[in-house]
Amino acid sequence: MRHAARWNSRHALAVLAAVFVLTLVALFSLLDRNTGEVRLTVDPSLDALVAAGSPSRLYYDQIRRRYGNDESLLVMLSADSISSAKMVRRIARLSDALAELPGVVKVQSLTTVPLVTAAGGQVSIQTVDTSHLEPGDLLRLREQVLANPLLAGTLVSADGRSTALEVRLEALGDREMLEQRIAERIRD
Repeated sequence: MRHAARWNSRHALAVLAAVFVLTLVALFSLLDRNTGEVRLTVDPSLDALVAAGSPSRLYYDQIRRRYGNDESLLVMLSADSISSAKMVRRIARLSDALAELPGVVKVQSLTTVPLVTAAGGQVSIQTVDTSHLEPGDLLRLREQVLANPLLAGTLVSADGRSTALEVRLEALGDREMLEQRIAERIRD
């Protein structure tokens, strides 16, 4: 060991040159010669951390096959009142635009979820008609949404000033989501 240390100290420039050359070789081996892109990648998904044949993984895959994908993003909108005609139309436009994005399976929002009402022994299931938004309709919409325990406090805040748009995504891994820039497209 001492002999190697003495040799290294006597030939310091040669050792540094050899380390420099080896570093360059290692760096160039990381680059694709045809495209010039870096071949080293990082997989940010948690999927790689769970063994493919483990009981937990098999159960998770079975649940995803049965009930669909568990990937979704939430887009939040806030205003003085989300039940104004301007906001309801904005929610509808945003819902439609998000539904058109590649990788998006479904968008659930105030204007796309079915609103269930019961009156006089009749049950009515309908979505918000954004083409006809009279003040009376908007007041009924606000009352209907805030009285619905499935919507108030989940899709719409309890005070009626914020709403969520749930954007359900295709079954993609984290890497594919990053490569397709889905979150950035939704933000845009």
